[in-house]
Amino acid sequence: IYEASDGEIGLSIARDIVPDIVISDISMPVMDGYQLCHSLKTDERTSHVPVLLLSARASQEAKLTGLDIGADEYISKPFSWQELVARAQNLVENRKKLRERFSRILPITPSELGVSSMDEVFLSKVMASIERSMGDESFSVEDLAEDVAMSYSHLHRKLTALLNQSPNQLIRSVRLQ
Repeated sequence: IYEASDGEIGLSIARDIVPDIVISDISMPVMDGYQLCHSLKTDERTSHVPVLLLSARASQEAKLTGLDIGADEYISKPFSWQELVARAQNLVENRKKLRERFSRILPITPSELGVSSMDEVFLSKVMASIERSMGDESFSVEDLAEDVAMSYSHLHRKLTALLNQSPNQLIRSVRLQ
């Protein structure tokens, strides 16, 4: 568990470690929860991370604002600790089940995965890069990372989170297919 005193620090931590889930209050200094959620969901490195927003704002409008910017859950205060834990566990488990389900399906069609449009664009770039380099036996994970403009470690975390496969496994699977 990582903690941050404001949204900007939280965003920095999330980009560095790519967590399983982000739980954020709406009211924070420097960057509020809405801005944090929007930044996470529009960043290719973190767009797959589920975001759970907490707020004292219980109006339907506030909830819809949070959900419209990409939050996966919105819980109004006061809330029960058990509800928070249950919703967080459900989000993480659902992502895990999706990863397991789609890690066995090849060829991968990003639109069939039910992922956000940012993730769909990312997976399309990854698949196009692998397909373009199909005949190049020296094509490596480093080449793939360069093609999709990501560091090796971010590429590995992102593909593992989305597909439950390392970049190397994905390249091998696509070639075998």
